[in-house]
Amino acid sequence: MGKGDRRTRRGKIYAGSFGKTRPKAGHKAAPVAKRAAAPAAKAAGGNEEVLLVEDEQRVREFAVQGLREFGYRVVSADGPAKALNLLQTGAINPAILVTDVVMPDMNGGELAEAVLRMRPELPVLFVSGYTDDIAAQHGIMRESASFLEKPFSTANMARKIRDLIDAKRARH
Repeated sequence: MGKGDRRTRRGKIYAGSFGKTRPKAGHKAAPVAKRAAAPAAKAAGGNEEVLLVEDEQRVREFAVQGLREFGYRVVSADGPAKALNLLQTGAINPAILVTDVVMPDMNGGELAEAVLRMRPELPVLFVSGYTDDIAAQHGIMRESASFLEKPFSTANMARKIRDLIDAKRARH
């Protein structure tokens, strides 16, 4: 397996590079220095509420766990109907909507339109296994939309979320 591969173990998705690196027989492996947390990774975090809409359970759990590690308060929904219900009832007050593009019943673009009618200032991040230009060509989302392609690292997702929230604040 190579860079960007995903493996599943005990119901969790692990993304990243997987390879075999064993020392030759009779040789000791060099000690690995502990690395300090990267400043960029710390800067990606926050404490805002994120509404995450993803119909694929393993991807949703992976994203929720990862974003929580970056300090975000994540409310997840397994589909657009649940997300819209949470917003309509006032049960949540998210700083951003993160939505899968391709879902049953309603795609991410349609969900974003419905959410933006209620909360026009809310930033939206689209996530998909399709490239952004393919999704835009099929009318699922606008070409100018913020987009993160699957597979993704939670660090990249957190960075995109941080950038979108900060850009919204800078406009207001």
